[in-house]
Amino acid sequence: MATTERKFTHRLVEALKPTLARRIVWEPVAYGQGNLGLRISPVGQKTWVFQFRLDGKSKMMTLGRFPEMSVEAAHVAGAQAMQTRAHGLDPARPLVEQRKAQRASPTIDELAADYIELYAKPTKRSWDRDEALLKRNVLPSWGPRKATSIERRDVVAILDRVTGRGAAVQANRTHSVLSRMFRWAVGRQMLEANPVLGYEAPNKESAGRERCLTDDELKAFVTKLPTAGMAPITRLALRFQLLTATRPGEVVGATWAEIDEKTAIWTIPGGRTKNSLTHKLPLSPQALEVLKEAKTFDRGAGCVFPSPRLTKAGPLDVSALAHGIAHSLEHFGVAPFYAHDLRRTAATGMAELGADWTVLQKVLNHKLRGETAKYVRHGYANEMREILEKWGAKVAGLGATPD
Repeated sequence: MATTERKFTHRLVEALKPTLARRIVWEPVAYGQGNLGLRISPVGQKTWVFQFRLDGKSKMMTLGRFPEMSVEAAHVAGAQAMQTRAHGLDPARPLVEQRKAQRASPTIDELAADYIELYAKPTKRSWDRDEALLKRNVLPSWGPRKATSIERRDVVAILDRVTGRGAAVQANRTHSVLSRMFRWAVGRQMLEANPVLGYEAPNKESAGRERCLTDDELKAFVTKLPTAGMAPITRLALRFQLLTATRPGEVVGATWAEIDEKTAIWTIPGGRTKNSLTHKLPLSPQALEVLKEAKTFDRGAGCVFPSPRLTKAGPLDVSALAHGIAHSLEHFGVAPFYAHDLRRTAATGMAELGADWTVLQKVLNHKLRGETAKYVRHGYANEMREILEKWGAKVAGLGATPD
């Protein structure tokens, strides 16, 4: 059923009431190449439509819903459709193609999965960090949404939410992952625009982290870690990181195949180290004790530090270390710090115990440069073991491991 009333205004459109049958109210203004109308369903849903003739046949296209599409916007859309028809073209075709493309576009769940499998895993050693950030901060809110529907305001809102829970640095890392993912999608012509483009990281960070736990803070951390409010496997991973002076990602990615308990050597493959160099790291008795305890959590997946979630067969998420620390700061009674700061703390501690500079660089798996790199051929395995055992004994003395 169609009726004709006066020219649309916001007040008029709001006042139009539904009837038992669907009806269309047409504007009396004739565009010459079509007419603007408002379709009203029996339940009161109002939809803008535009009717025109093409090849001798009457056709109708949907422009949008009221009030999402305002009266002013509907008039503009109707005028544009009329102009297109005046040039002998079908004004509905661009909308049909656009909606077809939207239906074919991936959801954020699908885009994230493709990004991880096709880009992050082949090119980034830290791909698991990208995956963890997306799973924690993005997918729960955006997962089912079409990637084409994400706008700048959505990005701002989701990063504000992360910052609001006290994870300012994590918000910045999430910003980086989103920017990279959308840029990759645009490059593959999966999307036309990157909604993150032009939006800087939401939080300021210091030029370089120099946080190192003081002796009192270290003592508080190691004595209170066993009772901290985090998963037991997370506590073990943090203790192991402190004892080995390794990176958080190297710890959570450790597998039993990398551990030789007879020689007390942990061989971290180059594919998992920052500089792509295989790292043979001697393990102190205290580190071996951590591994012994970690075996009680083994679920057969080969991970030294498996995820505590029974639904996940893989390793502990690297973000679990950061979350564990952040949620236990009050318990530890120390100023905020990050998991990576434990590596710096361990390095500083070993230096204070008399570690030679070259030996310390070897422990940290840093590339030696200049004349040192040119002349040093010695592996320093014995020296590395000696300083790591001294460090393990000091940590144990503070209460990091059971007697």
